[in-house]
Amino acid sequence: MCLAQRVLPQDVIVLQGEIGAGKTTFAKALIKKIVASPCITRSPAFPLIQEYEIVHGRLLHCDFYRLHEREEVSGFCLDEVLDHEVVLIEWAERLPPYFLTKNYLTIRFEQRPSGRLLYVSGNVTWRSRVTSISFSSL
Repeated sequence: MCLAQRVLPQDVIVLQGEIGAGKTTFAKALIKKIVASPCITRSPAFPLIQEYEIVHGRLLHCDFYRLHEREEVSGFCLDEVLDHEVVLIEWAERLPPYFLTKNYLTIRFEQRPSGRLLYVSGNVTWRSRVTSISFSSL
């Protein structure tokens, strides 16, 4: 089963890794798998957040690379969003630590000479969902 089939309302997925590690490519592929209707996916680097309609609500794709201070995110009301939406976050390390106290899945990308490695971690509720996930098809 693929990750897209395991995403539930109120899930937060955090993508970590250096520039060029594959976070945005991964995010776009995941979004295409779970949107309600075909759409063009865009990197949210300039607007910071892109919104997509999915079968059970909205998905917010956040890219906080351009944030310089953790306080800059306060204007986005993300704490309310985290209670109601599926949220996919790139560069979450630029958020204040209290934003990520909820149940979230972390996928860390590492580039190696032989290819990319993905490290997946989450709390107990995620562990039961990701033990048999195939990332080749998202």
